[in-house]
Amino acid sequence: MKTNHLNTCPAPICAEDTTPSEVIWRPGEAVCTKSPAQPFQKKQREINKLFGAGKWKFHDPDDWFTKDDLEGKTSRRV
Repeated sequence: MKTNHLNTCPAPICAEDTTPSEVIWRPGEAVCTKSPAQPFQKKQREINKLFGAGKWKFHDPDDWFTKDDLEGKTSRRV
């Protein structure tokens, strides 16, 4: 039996989600592992690397992002 990635993905924003613009993600949270990586996944990994190293100083730790924010499709700066 084939498992649907969306049903097992631990990330708030999954590459297979049909409504990712309505879901929020915070620095430090899981990133979807679906391949090939989409632009929002690459940005999340970049942010998590900085966040994990204690170098994420541009935003409040409680800040959140949507898929559109992460892909630069909104006016919010990431």
